[in-house]
Amino acid sequence: MMTVKLLRSGVTRIVEAAEVSIYSAGTPDPKVVAPKNLPTGKVRAISVTLSAGGLRLFYVSDGPVNRETCVDSIDEGELTEAFDCAYIENAHGATTETVRAY
Repeated sequence: MMTVKLLRSGVTRIVEAAEVSIYSAGTPDPKVVAPKNLPTGKVRAISVTLSAGGLRLFYVSDGPVNRETCVDSIDEGELTEAFDCAYIENAHGATTETVRAY
């Protein structure tokens, strides 16, 4: 059991998770040639398997998350809720991971 705390503008969303995966989801830099043209850390995605069942996806970014800034399949013009940072805590309440866009 883990707790994911997502923060944005002084508001905290708390999610109880059984499993958490973090990956880079920012649009690759067009100046970099493939195969090194990988997603950047400007947008970080947090995939959370909920304790009650189900899966949720959250984004951590310094700006808006949309089709132009994120490699995930987001509908044209759709803005996805993004958080400023996230803290992942273990069952004892100790922070084990801090997620920020970089």
